[in-house]
Amino acid sequence: MKKEHKAKGLRSIVVFIPTIITISILYVLILVSTILINIDTTNMTEANEKVTDCVETVTNLQSGSSKLSATAISFAHQPTFPDPAKTLNTNALGAYISEFSDQEKKPSAILEKLKKKEKEYNLDDETWKLLNEIATDVESMITTQAHSFRLINTISYVTIPDSILNQLPNYTLLESEISKADEDKEKDALEMLLDRDYSVHQQNVSDKVKEVTSIITSTALEKNADITFRIKLMRGFLWGSILLILISNLALFIILLKKLVFPITNFSKRIDNNERLETEHALYEANHLAIAYNS
Repeated sequence: MKKEHKAKGLRSIVVFIPTIITISILYVLILVSTILINIDTTNMTEANEKVTDCVETVTNLQSGSSKLSATAISFAHQPTFPDPAKTLNTNALGAYISEFSDQEKKPSAILEKLKKKEKEYNLDDETWKLLNEIATDVESMITTQAHSFRLINTISYVTIPDSILNQLPNYTLLESEISKADEDKEKDALEMLLDRDYSVHQQNVSDKVKEVTSIITSTALEKNADITFRIKLMRGFLWGSILLILISNLALFIILLKKLVFPITNFSKRIDNNERLETEHALYEANHLAIAYNS
């Protein structure tokens, strides 16, 4: 009676199934990591665009007030041209009206725009307090500009047409101002745009706009830092998964080479020489086949 030999070695299912499952899981993790990285990158890009838009909107409070101030001072400095005699300085007035008529640059319109996107811009109570203070300073400057324009219009040699005057901000003059001499009126109209109170409002607008933009950008940088850290973490995980897949594939290739390809090659040579097959170093299925052949 023939002696039965039990086949030894790893079963192919023990090698292939865990490897396939591991590689499949790693591929899923790579896919998830890639999706999460793309989502975070998109969110960070959108957040940066919102910050840029918010900063630009806030900066309009300063740029608009600066242009109004510059054109108002230009007109107050020279309300009329000497040649031809006492010709109205419509250049400065036209520039002022053009800026003043831009509804989107008015403080109230800017604050309304910011209010609509308050959640998107992440504006807190401290920021809103500063924004309202900026708007108040800008309105005070516009009131002073209106005061200057109306006073200049009472000078005997200056006549601002109603079509232009109606486009300028309104202000009611005192009788004591109207009764002054022309030279005093012209002097006062310019000085009120150059005095300390007006300069304080200008400086307040500049300082508070810088403070608001600093708060907005700082908040954005903190959020970006969190997202950047998460992206770096996911990228590390992504490259780690790719490395594990390479290692798994390499290990599988080595096992197949040593436990299947080499043994089968050896079997072929021994079969050609009608020799007994070695059954120690191959996979279980190859060893089982070898035992059957030897029997």
